[in-house]
Amino acid sequence: MKYKVIKRGFPGVPGGGEQKYYASPVYSGETTIKELGDRLSAQSSMTKADAIAVITGLIGLIAFDLKDGKIVRLGDLGSFRISLSSNGEDTPELITSKSIKNSKILFRPAQDFQDSLVGLSFTKVKDITANPDEIASP
Repeated sequence: MKYKVIKRGFPGVPGGGEQKYYASPVYSGETTIKELGDRLSAQSSMTKADAIAVITGLIGLIAFDLKDGKIVRLGDLGSFRISLSSNGEDTPELITSKSIKNSKILFRPAQDFQDSLVGLSFTKVKDITANPDEIASP
């Protein structure tokens, strides 16, 4: 896995506060559902169209169950759940649906899936799009 070095401050602090340097992943592209469908069909008896239909259908089912308040567990892959952020109030009675600021989907990988990253090696690269405040070396 390649990484670059970026300079960041702290969100919510005026002026960003003290700036520090952090490792940031360098992605080598994206994989689409179509590409996953191609690869899945090559490794199974499904056609490409069947594989894409299964993946697309799974996404819809996960979204439906999340909206229904369920945690969706996908075995060796991991689980999805909804997280909420809300305004803090002095008493429980003051919390209403209007207190909720936003929601997001959280994914937690299963332990075996997480363990697949054990032994991952890292290589520092220079980011050609880095601004002068970012430090990176080959």
